[in-house]
Amino acid sequence: MKSKNSYSGINPIIVRYVRYYAKCIKRLKCFAHESIEDVEQELFCMIWPTVEKYDEAKSSFPTFVCQLVKCRAINLIRKQSCKKRGGKEGVSYIDPDVLDGMIDERYHFSDEVADRIDADYVISTLPPEWQTLCKQLEVLSIPEAAEVNQMSRTTVYNTLDRVKRRTKKFF
Repeated sequence: MKSKNSYSGINPIIVRYVRYYAKCIKRLKCFAHESIEDVEQELFCMIWPTVEKYDEAKSSFPTFVCQLVKCRAINLIRKQSCKKRGGKEGVSYIDPDVLDGMIDERYHFSDEVADRIDADYVISTLPPEWQTLCKQLEVLSIPEAAEVNQMSRTTVYNTLDRVKRRTKKFF
């Protein structure tokens, strides 16, 4: 799910890192009832006073912002994960490598539902035969779908390529 916040006038490097880490921590169980916009705003409020303390002699600006947002995101997770709210203590990393193992367990259900609704809408804009193929590929493999539709796998792959090109404007 994409954020609807607009950050015109703010350095795009800061915006990029805040959005990235907000999206990462939004998937955690302790942020189930928070919107992505609220998480972004909270991160901005936490980092804004510190951004002015940047010293170019110590590091590059993107590196400084990355570390700053990362540390503030960890602090936000710790704050949100307190026992009073039923969270888990001891979260100290939100690197993608560490987070990948946690996503299946803590993935936010409403994001999955929103993605499903978006995908269903995009599929509904396709020609009927492509819609049928997309629905079949939800449960069948490409060779199985090719056999059911009595077409070659190459034709299925070519059709999927055309579907990707047609739906690129939605994503």
